[in-house]
Amino acid sequence: MSAFGHASLSDELLVKAGFLVNFAKFVEWPVNSGPFAFCVVGDDRVAESLETGLSGKTILSRPVAVRNKPALRDLPLCNVVYIGRAEKKIAAQIAQSLAGKPILIVSEFPELGSQGVTISFFSDQERIRFEIHMGAVNRSGLKISSKLLQLARVVDDSK
Repeated sequence: MSAFGHASLSDELLVKAGFLVNFAKFVEWPVNSGPFAFCVVGDDRVAESLETGLSGKTILSRPVAVRNKPALRDLPLCNVVYIGRAEKKIAAQIAQSLAGKPILIVSEFPELGSQGVTISFFSDQERIRFEIHMGAVNRSGLKISSKLLQLARVVDDSK
């Protein structure tokens, strides 16, 4: 896995979908026998990329389910929730409602780390990078691999 993804406008969303899959592999998850669920809110193209790339695959020996535009009440059933740019108005509400649950919340909004977002994408010299908000990670009970932490900009907002 690369710490950086070169992305033009045409492949930025594909790169983000790839990051989401890799993030899932570098997290210690609670025991669960159901499908490994990626839920996408606010970005149909990321959902389509995940559906195409993960069709028939497993993560952690669990079948993968991709849910596009799930109802807000169904988000607690997800393992990874991605909040796209189109949902800026409700991004904080989603993050706050899931904060403290063992869910990896990934968004386009770094400012929401204090409200529960665990990983945020940002652009750096035309590259997609990500930061990990340790306060949100600690509250979620998830354990992030040191390998993933080495690739990220780590934000210590655990206060």
